[in-house]
Amino acid sequence: MKKRLRTTQLAFLFVLVMIFSMFSVASVLAETLRILTWDGYTPAEFQKKLILLAKEKHGVDLKLDIKFVNANDDFFPALRDKKADIITPSHNVPRDSRYQLIKHKLVLPLNLKNISNYKNIEPALQKASYCSEGDSVFGVPAA
Repeated sequence: MKKRLRTTQLAFLFVLVMIFSMFSVASVLAETLRILTWDGYTPAEFQKKLILLAKEKHGVDLKLDIKFVNANDDFFPALRDKKADIITPSHNVPRDSRYQLIKHKLVLPLNLKNISNYKNIEPALQKASYCSEGDSVFGVPAA
């Protein structure tokens, strides 16, 4: 009887371990980051660094889905239809009266604490009116 009880306990423990393993494996599944950008803005070296950073810092297997735009008009429909996570529009697009990305909450403010080099950006560009509202910044210059 004791041996049978012990076997049942071990089987139950094994099932629990398997269930918890499935949850931990599921949490490591790949995430896809959809980037809508101009050709040349996401070179292969940048992509490798981003994928490595996501894995090392957050334990995420990151897949990049990069699509290129031909004009600033390509950003608005992608955001409206929730087909992009990151965009790299021209500086004037977030406040452009045709799109009003900030007003319509199609873009989120950046957490500047996560952008370590933000302090090195020319002060006049840090909170430029074309990509900020109040204390919120919605874009940073790229070079």
